[in-house]
Amino acid sequence: MADRNRAEDILLRQLVEKKLKKFQDEANKHKNLYRALWLTATGMSLAIAMLTNFDFAIYGAIQTGTLASILGITLPAITAYVVLRSPEELWIYEIRTRNRLFNLKERIDLEFGSTGSLDEQRFRDEYFDIMRDADAQWAAIKGGKQVS
Repeated sequence: MADRNRAEDILLRQLVEKKLKKFQDEANKHKNLYRALWLTATGMSLAIAMLTNFDFAIYGAIQTGTLASILGITLPAITAYVVLRSPEELWIYEIRTRNRLFNLKERIDLEFGSTGSLDEQRFRDEYFDIMRDADAQWAAIKGGKQVS
């Protein structure tokens, strides 16, 4: 156990905070990507349905059927991108990892705050377990396997 002046000075805590921020930033990025792609695909689907049921010209030159065909050809590309990038699964995985790191940081702070010292090896081992699990989950998502 090592005595320190402040919990914030503990190198392991700083590393946990850094990773916590990284996972939060990545989770936000994937959440926004997932929502944008979902809204785009939904909007395109609605537009296709409306354009195929109404027959008129846009700016006198583009027929609604032509525009519906263009959207219909583009929509599978967006859907494929969602499947290949897996933004929803990545978002969930990053939130789970972020939460585990946050819990670890809180436990470091609580132990240090109540005892003035820290069993750094125990917390270091847990940190490496979290990072190992995160790596395995990311590989499973990118490999197309279900993550529990």
